[in-house]
Amino acid sequence: MNTPSNDPVSEERLAMSAVSGDERATAALIERMTPTVKMLASGISSPLVEKDDLIQEGLIGLFSAVNTYDASKGASFKTYARTCILNRMITAVRKNLRSSDVPSDFLFSIDEPGLQLTDPDSDPQKIVSDQAEVSRVMETVDKQLSELERKVLNLYLSGSNYVEISERLSITPKSVDNALQRIRKKLKAFK
Repeated sequence: MNTPSNDPVSEERLAMSAVSGDERATAALIERMTPTVKMLASGISSPLVEKDDLIQEGLIGLFSAVNTYDASKGASFKTYARTCILNRMITAVRKNLRSSDVPSDFLFSIDEPGLQLTDPDSDPQKIVSDQAEVSRVMETVDKQLSELERKVLNLYLSGSNYVEISERLSITPKSVDNALQRIRKKLKAFK
C-alpha cells in the first residue's frame, strides 16, 4: 500500500488496516499525525514537563489510538487520535503537578485565546523531515524493543492495565512497569 502524506487513502481506512496488523498503514498514520503531535505539544506549557517529553507522551497516545481505533463508534480517526494524544499529554502534566505543588496557573492550554499555532503540514521540507522521523520511530519499535517489551507495549496501548498485562504475560506488575520505563527511554531516542 503506497501511503505518502498526499495519498487520498483516508485515515479511517488506514486505521482499520493498522488495527488488523498492517505495519505500513501504521507507519502512514504515524507519519500523517506526527506533525499534529508536535503542534499539540507546542501548545502546552509547563515548567515541569519538557516539550520533548510531551511529544513522547503524545506519540504513545498516537500509538494507542492506532491500536484501539474503532470506526463503528462514529468518530473520525483524526478526532480520536487527537483526543488520545491530548489525554496522554495532559495526564503527564497532571502527574507532574501532583508530584510537586506548582499552581495550575503556570500552565496554559492550546485553546487559550490569542495562541497562534502554525500548520506544520504547509512546509514541504518539514514533511520530508517528518517522514524520516517516522522511519526512525518504526525502526526503534521494531529493532530496539525486545519481544517482551513489544508485547507489553501492545497490551498497554490496547488499554490493559499493569495487572492485566502481568497476568497475560505471566510476569509481575513490577516487571510490566520496568518494561514500560525501558520502552519510554528507547522511544525517547527518536526525538
